[in-house]
Amino acid sequence: MKICILGANGTLGSAFIRSVKSLQSVSVIGLGRESIDFRVSNELMSFLSETTPDLVINCVGKVGGVSENLSSPVNLLLE
Repeated sequence: MKICILGANGTLGSAFIRSVKSLQSVSVIGLGRESIDFRVSNELMSFLSETTPDLVINCVGKVGGVSENLSSPVNLLLE
């Protein structure tokens, strides 16, 4: 089984990678924002069609800290 973890370098994504790597017969593709802009759907769809994972786990999220969460929650959600 081939699993693709989006947001692999974040807190949640890296935890998923550690958990999944211990499973036998599973290959993990970790994808971070350094490799692709997740907001551009054509880039993401192109990557997924090339790598053909069996499962995609989305751990992508914009994090701003407490003050940014309070001052602009909609922007964080939309991005």
